[in-house]
Amino acid sequence: SNNIPRISFHTLDLFRYYVEGSRIPTNKWTHLAGVWDQMGNSLALYVDGVFVQAQRVSEEALSSRLYASASPATIGVSPDGSFVNNVLLDEVRIWNVARTQSQIQTDINTQITTPQSALIGRWALNEAAGTVVYATAGTTINGTIVGTAVSNWNRTGCAPFNLSVSP
Repeated sequence: SNNIPRISFHTLDLFRYYVEGSRIPTNKWTHLAGVWDQMGNSLALYVDGVFVQAQRVSEEALSSRLYASASPATIGVSPDGSFVNNVLLDEVRIWNVARTQSQIQTDINTQITTPQSALIGRWALNEAAGTVVYATAGTTINGTIVGTAVSNWNRTGCAPFNLSVSP
């Protein structure tokens, strides 16, 4: 919250790991990418295609436990389950490989509409009504809008796909 991007996850032993960036500007599209590197056992954050921070996880075999949660994956929820910011989301993607900074920068301004190798979840967030966010680009896992977002969701705002990135 408070315009500070954070990506985190919990293990079965209830350890919480996270990385966070600096405050992001209000009323400006910002591209966020969270990367779990199974080989390096680390979590990293990129803001507008630029590496911000990583955390190496020392817990043994954590990678094998990452997907064992009975709870659904969530976006836009603070650690205590609330969320105080008013945000717009667009083009949410989940890959089953650790994306490199170069790959993130290459696709930062691309609205993916066709199946891609290693893309396991993609939501354009272009639905005109309802609470279902349909999976697209060859993926099949639909999402659900919950809470006040159902009535407050700005369904016309979308990312400009024109961010400038520097390697």
